[in-house]
Amino acid sequence: MADSSTRKPKMWYSSYMDSLISCAQAQNLDKLSQKHVPAIVLMEQAACRMSQAVERGGRVKKDDAILFLVGPGNNGGDALAFARSLACCGYSGLQVLCMEPRSELCRIQSEAIADFPIRRISHDKAGTAIDSAQVIVDGLFGVGLSRPVDGAAKEWIARANANSRAWKIAIDLPSGIGDQVPVSSISFHADVTYTMGLAKSCMFHPATCASCGREIVVLNPSFPPRFIEACPSVGSWESIVSAVEPPLRLDAFKNSRGSVAIFAGSRQYSGAARLSSQAAFHAGSGLVTLFADRDSFPVAVTSAGLSVMVRHEEEAFDLSRFDAILAGPGWGTGREALLRRILESEKPVVVDADGLVALANLVRDGYRPHGPLVLTPHVGELSRFSSALLGRDIVHDTPQALLTGISQLATQLGAVVVLKSAVNQIVKDGRMAFLDCKNPAIAVAGSGDVLAGIILCLLGQKLEPFEAALQGCRLHQWKGKLLGAGGYFTSQELEECL
Repeated sequence: MADSSTRKPKMWYSSYMDSLISCAQAQNLDKLSQKHVPAIVLMEQAACRMSQAVERGGRVKKDDAILFLVGPGNNGGDALAFARSLACCGYSGLQVLCMEPRSELCRIQSEAIADFPIRRISHDKAGTAIDSAQVIVDGLFGVGLSRPVDGAAKEWIARANANSRAWKIAIDLPSGIGDQVPVSSISFHADVTYTMGLAKSCMFHPATCASCGREIVVLNPSFPPRFIEACPSVGSWESIVSAVEPPLRLDAFKNSRGSVAIFAGSRQYSGAARLSSQAAFHAGSGLVTLFADRDSFPVAVTSAGLSVMVRHEEEAFDLSRFDAILAGPGWGTGREALLRRILESEKPVVVDADGLVALANLVRDGYRPHGPLVLTPHVGELSRFSSALLGRDIVHDTPQALLTGISQLATQLGAVVVLKSAVNQIVKDGRMAFLDCKNPAIAVAGSGDVLAGIILCLLGQKLEPFEAALQGCRLHQWKGKLLGAGGYFTSQELEECL
């Protein structure tokens, strides 16, 4: 007879997955490759790969007015080689707006375009050229940028961003984005980014990911594959292509599918309890018990659903019989003692929303959580949480500050931290996964409550915390992607779609 205690993930996923590297690692990869492949060959190959991508994409027409913003370094050289490659493919409306070359490769490429049908734009005509362009290619700055863009380049980027009609392409990174560049700085807003070798982690900060466009295309400009494979990884990047829901095991029963407890809701925020408990059920839990306080109990009984068992949190309760616990959605303030009791059960616990405030207060008073723990802050909650525990806001600084800070929090608390944004970041003990969906329709009140319920379900089905968080984000994003194809939706529709 099959072992009914062996529980399977909710969904099987087909996804694009690749490694992420830092800008410094990208520079090292380029330098190492140049010892085996001449730098000018790498630049020519990058241009060819980008031209092929443009041809495949079908978005750019042969007679479009295509303007290249050309910086002083090798990113500018890439842009000039790209323009020349498109000229060879029959594109006729090519223009370049160039800063003074500083790198030798950029000077070589600047001279090489002289005999091609590529028009040079003078700086005094920059505004007109940018405003009238149908396609704008950003080749101003690459992975070496370490400070905010200023001067003429800043003006060109602002003007390009204001041209809402143009299709915009970024080479390697949108200019203005970098590991050490404050996320409040101006950056080029691309529709698609052609990045070289591997994607860069700074592209997946909540404040920078939109600048990279809806599509990130990874191209290899003849870097030796073994160097790419050996490059130290910051984490993994994943974009879900499709998903299949496997059937339930024939011998499954309610206890084998997990018994979970939810401590959620208050008089002001009654919907959170309903959304999280129903999400846990629809994600696959066999038993869901909702604990409500005295003020929210009548509403919880009537709204949580007939399948959810509702209990008074003030009454005596035994947490040992549950497989996992969720605490915090819609709680309000003053729940520190209750949260401590929940954490001391040493059961797997998801802490969400107002539970994060209570946890921060407990930790500042010297308490350290026990047992498996998953924290699910959104951007604002992580900003406040990190300010309370680390003494600094890790969200509104630089991409590197976020990666370092979120890893520090995960290590300090022995927790999996799930940052909810256009890109989910799942972090635990040196492991870091980025789930890229870019689905703004999922950014709706209550969506986080649904995600918390999904992760709770998977914890209750004995997945280890990092895997439960990752699988939960996958399911949440995939269902949101399906619903988003039809326009706006509510969190209740998202929960019911599970």
